[in-house]
Amino acid sequence: MFPEQISLGIPTYGRWYGLANGNQNTIGAPVVGSSMTIAYSDLCKLLQSTDYTKVYNQETRSSYAFNAKKKQWISSDTIDDVALIARYANLQGLGGVTLSSVGQDDVDGRCGNGPYPLLHAVAGISNQNTIQETTTTQSVDNKRVRTNQAHNVFCSVNSNADTYYGSTQFTLDQIDTNLCTHIIIDHNNSLFSASVSDQLKGQNTDLKFLLTINSNENITINQWEDILEKNKADGINICMDSKTISHDFLKQIASIKSILPDKYMITISFNSPADTSDQKLLRKILALYEFVDYLIVLPFDEKSIGNFKELQSWNSLAALIQANPDKHIGDFSMASTLAFILSSDVPKEKLIMGIPTYGLSFLLENENKYSIGDNILAAGLPGRMTHIPGILASYEICNAIQSNNYERFLSNESVIVMAHKKDNLIIFDDTQSLQLPRRIVNGTVELKAKFIKQSQLGGVLVHSIDMDDYSGKFCNRGKYPITSVISGLFTKPITPPSIETTTTPSKQKTGLCSGIKTKDLIVDEADCHYYYVCLPNIDAPVAHLQCPSNMRFSKRLKACTQEDLPCSSKPKVNRNKETLEATTSETKPKFICPMPDGIFADVSDCTQYFACSNNIISPMKCPASLKFNSQSKQCDWSSDLCP
Repeated sequence: MFPEQISLGIPTYGRWYGLANGNQNTIGAPVVGSSMTIAYSDLCKLLQSTDYTKVYNQETRSSYAFNAKKKQWISSDTIDDVALIARYANLQGLGGVTLSSVGQDDVDGRCGNGPYPLLHAVAGISNQNTIQETTTTQSVDNKRVRTNQAHNVFCSVNSNADTYYGSTQFTLDQIDTNLCTHIIIDHNNSLFSASVSDQLKGQNTDLKFLLTINSNENITINQWEDILEKNKADGINICMDSKTISHDFLKQIASIKSILPDKYMITISFNSPADTSDQKLLRKILALYEFVDYLIVLPFDEKSIGNFKELQSWNSLAALIQANPDKHIGDFSMASTLAFILSSDVPKEKLIMGIPTYGLSFLLENENKYSIGDNILAAGLPGRMTHIPGILASYEICNAIQSNNYERFLSNESVIVMAHKKDNLIIFDDTQSLQLPRRIVNGTVELKAKFIKQSQLGGVLVHSIDMDDYSGKFCNRGKYPITSVISGLFTKPITPPSIETTTTPSKQKTGLCSGIKTKDLIVDEADCHYYYVCLPNIDAPVAHLQCPSNMRFSKRLKACTQEDLPCSSKPKVNRNKETLEATTSETKPKFICPMPDGIFADVSDCTQYFACSNNIISPMKCPASLKFNSQSKQCDWSSDLCP
């Protein structure tokens, strides 16, 4: 085996041991019982406590910490340790490093080193060029030079979108052309033609069309050029939809750039890796990055997860659960996929990452068991409009929740939205308001879009725009609610959700929420396409949010609506109307902060506790096997609240 074929594993977790004798706490000291795995996200917070003595052993070049009084010993890698391991792999000429699993990194940056500190430490050593901010990409032969646009919003159209049926059939002229910079559609989809290209480019002269050709289609490069000219398209997207791709086909892709005229864009799209064989194939695909303009990472779909018999955290932002080797559960999150790709030396400005507008649906083996790792029987029934087994468009999910009494909830362990009814389960993303500490976001869709943009990738893919609520009749959030949130983030600079980002005078905003007794929504009097979110005991709004495309905020309904409201009017604020409806258990906790700031026990569940920040509540879960101790204000082996 050659060194470049080896990838060195780096854990994002530590191990927790019980010492036989608290005074014997060096490496090699005797322990009692079995060890426990603890995620770095929990570990880094724990080690900020003064209760633990932190040690770096020069001989073994490893870090550990211990608490002699409690007879506890923890081994883990610090940020510096991880960087040292990555540097070693680099110096030895290894193929790369593998973080296992990145979902246990400090995803939210709670420990003060920013989000994903371990991932950034590895990328900073192993993949220096992925950290640099590049504004242009240039081909190896210097024939094609393209400017990198951080606001790239690719919108794909599903291969069978021309077969949808319902009250409003999907057509390309229904797309708001200001939402997308590129539209990707199959070259043989009947919805697209040269006349459609002319029509939509008449609305947005910067809009580009890419025609998808599947890797299993027998089409020569000369035929590709004919197809592009005939349909007035701007480039091709090669979809790697096969488990086995020949070496000859990969060589053909490498030669495309020298044959096709420079005016045509070339992209490759592929699914996130679901198993080891997928990873091997993906390595070959990723090696082609220098011959194309962008690599497009597709979300998991019904094809890529078809062989699984257990629920996984597919398409989650970052799974907050441990891998379970007994059940072969891995971390199938966007963060893990990105880490895997960046470990292959792909420049991040060449990556486009997808956000699904659909949900994955399943039939459960046991209707009462639908957590990550529980068994599934089969793919769910097809939707009434899209009729794809195992896939439901966002508007079909809205209909299931509103008309078929599915229960919608946020899964804390996987950070994805779920809807459940008897033996049916759907996992998906939406734009329903989600409260985080000190801010409210437009659901998991906004969280994912911000993750992609803040990762400084080449852009985002809306996959697929025809599965967004294109008619605006199903989800009560206007037309294209998911695409609107994503596009709004990528066409404008990301700013903190602060009141200072608006154009209204700060004096008016500072006292806007004074006297508020419950959560409330207040219209932005300067522009009724926006509204403020007020919380009790905070004079200034905690968020300034925009309504979905083509909607305005109604003072009467306290919601975004399609009513024809005059934005030039100055409605008086009535704070005694309907309050903000909570969307998750976190937004309407029974617990009330006894003090504005601090950590407090959950008297009903000693495995969790509450963190209060300016009277805003964040429920926190102790690591496995630990309980919250109200005296030490931390998770511990023993608790004064329960046995």
